[in-house]
Amino acid sequence: MIISVADSMKRAVLRELDFSFEVPEIESLKKEGITFTQPVQVEGTVTTDSGKMELDVNLKTEVQQVCSRCLDEFREELNVSLDEVWAKKVSDDDMDTLLLSEGDTVDLTDLLTKSIISSLPIQPICKEDCQGLCQNCGANLNRETCDCDKEQVDERFAALKDLFKEV
Repeated sequence: MIISVADSMKRAVLRELDFSFEVPEIESLKKEGITFTQPVQVEGTVTTDSGKMELDVNLKTEVQQVCSRCLDEFREELNVSLDEVWAKKVSDDDMDTLLLSEGDTVDLTDLLTKSIISSLPIQPICKEDCQGLCQNCGANLNRETCDCDKEQVDERFAALKDLFKEV
């Protein structure tokens, strides 16, 4: 979705536009392996005033992920809030304001895609107390227990282990 504020930016009048839409899929995220189990719900407000545009967006969806500990798939609700300010002219002191592109348009799809990617965890975990997989046999410790020897001894220090048994 592209927002054009060319007419609004020419006038020194405060204008506010509320919008709401649903995105079934974002193709670039699909290529990254991000799967949505619900459509992306987007609600927001665009406010223009004297050469400035403020964008306030809330995004809500559900994402299917793979746990980095146990490799089980799980669903997680994703809520992203985004507040951006654009202007035709930006001073060197104003680091938070972005420069409006030619034609006074903003590509909302690109902005939402970047926000979704940055809000996802690098190592998703299905639950706080996830046990993960056994390092020896690969059993999912959330569902089963294994009989593997939990005591791992580095072979380089095995001789020292026997030394401490005498004391």
